Amino acid sequence: MSDHLHSGFGFLVTHGGTHTAEAWAEATASGLVSIDPGMASDRLLAAAKLRATVVGILVAAFRRVHSGTSATEASAVSDECLAAMAEPFGASPWASSFEHPDIRREIGAYITRNLLTAADLALKAE
Repeated sequence: MSDHLHSGFGFLVTHGGTHTAEAWAEATASGLVSIDPGMASDRLLAAAKLRATVVGILVAAFRRVHSGTSATEASAVSDECLAAMAEPFGASPWASSFEHPDIRREIGAYITRNLLTAADLALKAE
């Protein structure tokens, strides 16, 4: 995660079931904030703190998702997440990356996709 935000996206295996808000938040955050053991210790600590903060923001978002969540609702929740993440990212070594409009747009789209996937799986589990 040198000078850029991590852009890798992961997968959650469902085996036909659903995951907790905490699992969705952790998987989503790990797609945004990479923690590489080879990082300098100050960056490793900054990344770990940032990821923990992002997980907290996302847990609240995924708890709001339910089987009837629409794309518009998920996008609004994603926008709220981005707003809540602005301060912690702004205080991190990756502030300039997060402030870039294209990167923020991609992060918002990634969060929205995961929120909608969680909602879709909740609907299928009903």
